[in-house]
Amino acid sequence: MVFFLNGLVAQNQSKEAVTAPSTDLGHENTSAIEAAYIDSVTVGGGTLMSGASAGNMVMPYYVEPDPYLNPGYQGTYDNSTLLSHWDWTLVGAPADVVKHAAVYSDLGITTDTLNQVFLEFGSTLGLFSLQVAESVPVIGCTSDTRELQIQVIDVPAATNASSNYAFCNAQATIENPKFTLTGYPPFYLNVQRVIQATNSDGSTASIETVTLDSEYDTGIAATYTMTQTGANTYEVELTDEPLESNGGRITTITYTLQGINDRISRKSDRMDASNHLYYEAAGSFVFTAYPVPGTGNIRSVSNN
Repeated sequence: MVFFLNGLVAQNQSKEAVTAPSTDLGHENTSAIEAAYIDSVTVGGGTLMSGASAGNMVMPYYVEPDPYLNPGYQGTYDNSTLLSHWDWTLVGAPADVVKHAAVYSDLGITTDTLNQVFLEFGSTLGLFSLQVAESVPVIGCTSDTRELQIQVIDVPAATNASSNYAFCNAQATIENPKFTLTGYPPFYLNVQRVIQATNSDGSTASIETVTLDSEYDTGIAATYTMTQTGANTYEVELTDEPLESNGGRITTITYTLQGINDRISRKSDRMDASNHLYYEAAGSFVFTAYPVPGTGNIRSVSNN
């Protein structure tokens, strides 16, 4: 099943051309050094589910130029009228955080003195700052330094909180399947559910194999509750699962974790919701439902 857990964004780690839509740049610092806001990104390392590209994260950053020194400036990715230069500096960054020049393929310009820069993130966690100052090349007038703190965080993770469990259909209380998630909600969780029953001749009948999905996928929606259990940890409990014996037969319901992503990893992917990727999450458990025995009548030697 794949389902959206709100309270639950995977990471495209391919080294593609560093271009970015303007909608990526939604946060603006309220002061030169904004201590209250930390820009979070997911590490470039990690194991993705099959079909995902491996590589490092690349994220865009930019500043508005002085409008009087750069008249005619048209917007985030317009460099045709820029007269100022910008000096971008990493302070305290891990060695595998790499600063890339802004790339304007349409104009054939590649330079690190423009008003935007791209950072490539490796596999090292940590907190550092990105600084930039604007200058007038002709006379060397330089602005105050602007600073943004950036936190490189770990990939999201999912593990089983339930283990193999057997129960009788007649039980008053039956446990629900549970998972432990680590990361920054909302999450997307990918879990497969397989239901099988054992016939009277010992053969196995396949009842169902499904993926429970979020609103952005196609599949069966899961009903759940989610409880925060730590700083960035959550327990998810499925509350409306088909936990019952099928047709009076011993029935197994197998849950297999396949992948997870969270809000920060989806941001780091810079992908739209319909194409989000998942980090690998392995592990399974089996719920076994036993029917109430259908014992036949007592038979004896007839008196006749």
